[in-house]
Amino acid sequence: MAVKKVPENIVQQAIAWHIRLASSQQQSTDVEACNHWRAQHTDHELAWQRLLEMDSTFAQVADQAPTLAQSILLKTDSDYRSVNRRQALKVMARSAMTVAVVSGIAYQQGAIDYLGADYVAYSASKFYLLQDNSELWLNKNSAAKLNFSSSSRQLDLSRGELKLNAVAEHRPFSIQLPFVKISSQQASFFVRHHDEEVIVQVMDGSVSVNHLSQNRFDIKAGQSYRVGAHSVQLLDNKMFDYSSWVDGIFSVRNMPLSALLAELSNYRSGFLRCAPSLAEHLVSGVYQLSDTDLILKTLALSAQAEVRYLTRWWTEIIPSR
Repeated sequence: MAVKKVPENIVQQAIAWHIRLASSQQQSTDVEACNHWRAQHTDHELAWQRLLEMDSTFAQVADQAPTLAQSILLKTDSDYRSVNRRQALKVMARSAMTVAVVSGIAYQQGAIDYLGADYVAYSASKFYLLQDNSELWLNKNSAAKLNFSSSSRQLDLSRGELKLNAVAEHRPFSIQLPFVKISSQQASFFVRHHDEEVIVQVMDGSVSVNHLSQNRFDIKAGQSYRVGAHSVQLLDNKMFDYSSWVDGIFSVRNMPLSALLAELSNYRSGFLRCAPSLAEHLVSGVYQLSDTDLILKTLALSAQAEVRYLTRWWTEIIPSR
């Protein structure tokens, strides 16, 4: 059965009403005005009902798969950084109208990754001692497949993040990813695989990176790189410790607030951002990941700002009023 398309301007209006009614500033007249708007045209009511269905779907999925709603909204987040709020709402609205299909595909793909893996971490990070006595930590929502032979040791990281302490032996230990292979005889290092991007941080020893379209290069202890399908970028290793989640913390030094919130969003459901005027505010410290709401309050305090919850899925840090 065909699904009726709701005009984009109507979708924007529905989202605006939804945010307005969810706000702590709402007035009784707002409910009346919203009901009047819904009754003006069948498209208004259709957009409103779909928005309510999306909110209900996210609430149910959050209990079963906490990152599914986040992954959908963070698709918007990647676009949001280069557009204004109204444009971001447009993108989110387009996702909202197809949330059932997107959720089904995302959940199915996640299930495939998990079912095909030897080692998984779903709602919390996990530690594994491998058969060669190497130590493997998988962050939440991560999956890896093991392939050991007489001549090599290999992990295929299909999704997520890992930290590996590879013990020394004659067989090289490698992490296989779609466009890059990371190898070492003995090292302690972190790898993140997200979409078309890989981040590698080496804590001890060194690793060799074989890139499909770039020259082979080495990463030494104390270095971090972001590797794309066609690019390689050296990162500031002192600013953020990518593997600190192993200890249940975030360790940061002079990190822009917007960048830290992007990392923190991986540990919360929904959309998380700060006002543009606060994006470059530098923060330092050690933050306990067990309480992300407390982290947000602490960050807001350091910036003389406040945390605002527009809906259960939309959180902002804004300048204090």
